[in-house]
Parts: sequence; structure tokens; C-alpha cells
Amino acid sequence: MSATFAPYTIIAALQELLRIGRANTPWEPRGPKAGLQRGFLDEFYSKGIPAGGFMPGELETLGSFNVGVINSFLWEKGFDIQLEALGDPCSLYSASVMNVLVHWLNPGTQTTVEYEGTRYPAAKIKRGWTAFSTPQGQDVVQLDTETGDTVWITIPESPLEGFSLVQEAIRVMASKRPSKGGRWGSYAEVIFPMVDLSREEDISYFCGMAFMGIDRTDHAAPFLIAQALNQNKLKMNHLGAHAESAAAMGAMRGLSSVLVIDKPFLVWFTRKGLTLPYFAAYITPEDWQNPGTL
Repeated sequence: MSATFAPYTIIAALQELLRIGRANTPWEPRGPKAGLQRGFLDEFYSKGIPAGGFMPGELETLGSFNVGVINSFLWEKGFDIQLEALGDPCSLYSASVMNVLVHWLNPGTQTTVEYEGTRYPAAKIKRGWTAFSTPQGQDVVQLDTETGDTVWITIPESPLEGFSLVQEAIRVMASKRPSKGGRWGSYAEVIFPMVDLSREEDISYFCGMAFMGIDRTDHAAPFLIAQALNQNKLKMNHLGAHAESAAAMGAMRGLSSVLVIDKPFLVWFTRKGLTLPYFAAYITPEDWQNPGTL
């Protein structure tokens, strides 16, 4: 099964929640998926979005207290994901949309490629690409584009998803070396399958992540992510490639922190003048009862 990961739309949507929530703390991992949240914050979010990294219109972000505004934005940009209203007028919503279209420096031609007995539409490129390999013998293709962007293709040893998609890409680029070609000599052309993909990825692991901010009534309040949606699209053919991504987040105002005693507990009493507690007890659930009167 295919998998996608586009970190910058997620980063932008998270940044926008902090902005409209007037955050006075950074994001804090919380809940059962705190480990994944911390992994994203440390490895991706911490790098931010470099100034000038995207051309005007390639990465657009919107924040609102009105979920309808965010959903209209997503719909107008061609994405299916839609947030649900959280029921609190102080709830925060954000969305970020990336749209990058590149054309190969040297357009190719249409062909087919066979996989497990079935033929699929493919692109054949003769010029404007470079072959590399990794120390493990993994072929790597670098495709040049008219805008100077670079598109890379390789075949990993095993299926990938989530963070590992970018982690593997970074590893391959760091270890690549000039390719000696194939069994019959230098490569003269590259063929790769055409792509028409649209996937909604599960990023619900962000739910529970929180920050402290100021709500619409000018009161300090914690905000917790209650919804996190992601949809990514990719089209590739003999002329170029079109990558699109959308991330949408909803954060609800949380209540003040509550310390809950929900296991057998120890209770004791002390008094000035007594050097020892004058009463102590360890209370287990069979005695968790309403006494009626004291």
C-alpha cells in the first residue's frame, strides 16, 4: 500500500494554531502518542520553514475560529478532508496547503512497465537525469526540472511509511555515489511508472498535544489538538510531477489541570506539637464509599 508524508504543511498548520491561540508556551507532547509527537517536534518541526523555501502561492496557511472558513479553504483548493466543529467558540482551526508543479528539464515519452505480469503506464526519460547508487547497491535516479527543483527515485529494501519516508530519503542522498551503470554498461535512459495518487494519511497521533495560550475572552487557557487531518496527492508522467498536500488541525480549549487519585492511596493527619502523624491509612477500593454523615 502506498504511503505519503509531507512535513511542511503539518508544520505550518501547527505554527498557525500557536499564532491565533496567542501561545506563550511551545507545543508540549501529551497523551498516549506523546512519543510520536516528540519525534515530529524534534526531527521536523524544530527546523521550521526556511524563509524563501516556497514560491508565492506554493504554501498557503489559514487560521480561524470558524471551522467553516477552514473547510471552505480546503474545498476550494481541491482537498476532501473536512474538520468538524468542536462546539466551543474559543476553539482554534488551521489548515495549510502545498501545491508544487515541476516540469522535467527534458520531457520524455510515454511507455509501459511490467510488474508481476501486469503492464502499467510509464514515462521514459533519455536526458536531464543522473544515476547514482548507494553503498548497498541501491539505484538512485536524480531528475532535473525547469525550476531547478530535483526529484529523486529509488527502490527501498522494504515498505516505508510516516517519518521513515523522509528519513530514508535523507539517508539515500547522504550516501549516494556516482553509478557505474547496469550489467550492460552505462544507463542510457530511465523508465518509471506514472503516478496518480490521492491519500488521506492518519496523523491522529497529534491529538492531545497542547500549548498554553490566550483565548478569545483574553483568559489564559490550555489548548489541545482534538483533530488532525492530512491529505496528500501526487501526479507524475513523462512531462513532470505535481505534488500537493493539505494538513488541517482543530484545537479545543482545555480545562484546568486536574490531579486525579484513582489508585489505592495513603492518607494521614498531622498536628502542630505532635512529632508524628496522628492517623494514617492506606485506602483500597472496597472502602471507597460515601459515609453519609461525618
